[in-house]
This record gives sequence, structure tokens and C-alpha cells, in this order.
Amino acid sequence: MKSQGFTGIGSWSTGSLKLEDLIPAALDCLKTLDPVTHKAKQAEWNTVDDVDAWDEADCFYGEISDAIDGKLPPYLYWGSHEGDGADVGVWISHDSIADDRRSGELPSGDQLPDAVPGVGSLFLVVSDHGNMELYSAAQNDGVAVWHSVWSCV
Repeated sequence: MKSQGFTGIGSWSTGSLKLEDLIPAALDCLKTLDPVTHKAKQAEWNTVDDVDAWDEADCFYGEISDAIDGKLPPYLYWGSHEGDGADVGVWISHDSIADDRRSGELPSGDQLPDAVPGVGSLFLVVSDHGNMELYSAAQNDGVAVWHSVWSCV
């Protein structure tokens, strides 16, 4: 049994690194991950009249970014795309995946194994086309199942 995982991989803000553009995009992403923290940060953001004159804007954006990173599934990060610095969003950390696959910390293959290991164990399915889907072992009514954490086609 599989279930749908995180679907927010990709661009959340493109073409601008202005905080007046990045902060709303980051708040939108945070809302999908942590509605409680989002509500508090959104309330603070709603009091800002002029982001250019706000001395705390960089710090505020950093706090939101840290909150997003703290809630993202494994091997994902909030930030600029490697190929386009003005494309900000949620991206796969290919280097971390490669390191953990080499070390054996992240088992992988072209299909899920039949045996589901202990709860929380991860497995990365990589197709012959390079599509990836990360799974986590979970319990469903006492039965071990695979839960989709995220996928990238």
C-alpha cells in the first residue's frame, strides 16, 4: 500500500530575489507544512507597511526559511535552484542523496522491496529514466506498509 506524500517540490518564487516577493512565497510554502507557525508569521507580516524600510526583513525571511527547512521531508530543502539563483522553492538535495546512497544509509533500487523494514526506514525508488520516489516504512492497522514521502518525475 502506498499513500501520497509531499507535493510542493519546485518553484515558489521566480525571477526576483526581492524580499517583498520572497516572503509571501515562503509564507505560502510554510502554510502547507506548518499552519500554526504560518499563522503567527503571517500576522507579523501583515503589520509591515514597507518591506524596504523594515530593518528586520532579512531576519524575518531567515526565520521563515528555517521553519520551512525544519518541516520538510528528508532530502528536501528551501532555497535557490542550483541552476537559477532567482528560482526559489523546495528542491531535492541530490548531493545528500548521492552521499547517503554511497554510504548505504539510504537503500535504493528500481522497485520497493517486498519486506517492509522497521517503521521510519527509508527507501528510494529510482527508475531507469531517473524518476525518484522516497518512501518511509509505516504501520497501518498493525500492518507494515510503505508511505510515499515525496516523488520527482
